[in-house]
Amino acid sequence: LGRMNEETSKAPINSEVLRKKTKHIENAIEAVSKHTFWSSNCLAQAICCHWMMKRRNIPYTIYMGVKTGKTERLMAHAWTRVGDKIVTGAKGHLQYTVTGTFAYFGKNS
Repeated sequence: LGRMNEETSKAPINSEVLRKKTKHIENAIEAVSKHTFWSSNCLAQAICCHWMMKRRNIPYTIYMGVKTGKTERLMAHAWTRVGDKIVTGAKGHLQYTVTGTFAYFGKNS
């Protein structure tokens, strides 16, 4: 998935081409996840995003986090970030405590 416990830059995406590619990947994952016969949960979407970003040499960070639910049950979540944009798993990600990260910095890193 990438370098464990590291993060890519959180600076805003300054390239229009990169912004469009990232948005295209985000839209594709969202659209396809509604039509799979398996559960396309946040982790499946983050892993899918990993392959799509890596293939295009786009730096990203995958986050894994946990929180306690209403019944004190532990809940997990995964999300993917490119620059300052959350690409997958954006809904509710701020409620989770990050327990691990995986960063891909590009082929030349």
